[in-house]
Amino acid sequence: MEELLDSSLSGHYPADDDTEKIFRALVNTINELSIPDIEFRKLLKAFRQDCVKSKYETLTELLEYSDNSANPVGHLVLNVFGYERNKDTDLFKLSDKICTALQLTNFWQDVSIDLAMSRIYIPTEIMLKFGYYENMLFGKVENDDFRRMMSELVTITQNLFNEGKVLSGRVNGRLKYELRATVKGGERILRKIRRINYGVLSERVKINKFDKLSILTSSLIG
Repeated sequence: MEELLDSSLSGHYPADDDTEKIFRALVNTINELSIPDIEFRKLLKAFRQDCVKSKYETLTELLEYSDNSANPVGHLVLNVFGYERNKDTDLFKLSDKICTALQLTNFWQDVSIDLAMSRIYIPTEIMLKFGYYENMLFGKVENDDFRRMMSELVTITQNLFNEGKVLSGRVNGRLKYELRATVKGGERILRKIRRINYGVLSERVKINKFDKLSILTSSLIG
């Protein structure tokens, strides 16, 4: 896929008509919005990593994965709304906080779903810190050690939201409200995880219709 990106950026498009249309549109968008191609390369790197890596040893390693899988999406959104990384550096850094927090929130929400696919996003170093082990995770042991471990992970994630949420006050128009809603949605998931006392192995929390209405209303009000 990266070879197709490279060749398209140099003006040599795929022979297949449908694929050519996709890459021509992509290149046109990249040029029109001055999007650095590194954003797409990072996403491709994350996709490749997903094919060969199913668990993470350290929190740093997990954050590096999020830097490739989640943060470029936030950068692309900012690009679409007219912001550029070399001119609006602080905005992109705040976006990284939000996107990484959203990625981590998804991991903690979907612990049991990922586990069913033999994927573990709770870093080994965090498990060992709380005296919890991989075999216990597969055994779906939700003891006090597990709850303390998840509490720390949720706190780390909430802190990232806290650091990044000021972004909505530094952008204009529709993006302001979309960012508010996005952050509030992530924070709502974290609150629901706390309410079930971090029992994410036996219950998956999710946003319901009432939550969506509440998030929409509070986002518009600010």
